[in-house]
Amino acid sequence: MSLDSLTESLKHEFICYYYTDFIPANLQNKDVAYGLARESAARLVRVVEQKEELIYLLKILIANQSHPLNEILANETDIEWHIEEDDWFGW
Repeated sequence: MSLDSLTESLKHEFICYYYTDFIPANLQNKDVAYGLARESAARLVRVVEQKEELIYLLKILIANQSHPLNEILANETDIEWHIEEDDWFGW
């Protein structure tokens, strides 16, 4: 799977489940965020063939808040969660 395919899979996941109008108001709650992340991981594992590449890419995104793909995902979801430290959940 190419980087483009991984990017498209992540964009699809974020657009479908993390668009600004769809996310729960209590997303700041770690239990809620953890549950959403677990559900996303399960969906992504089903559709992505190269799981090691996905894990590597996700680790890069977590480590680099200003990574261009984080900006793309933020633009697609209409949420600027990658800009403010208080909104960044890359634990």
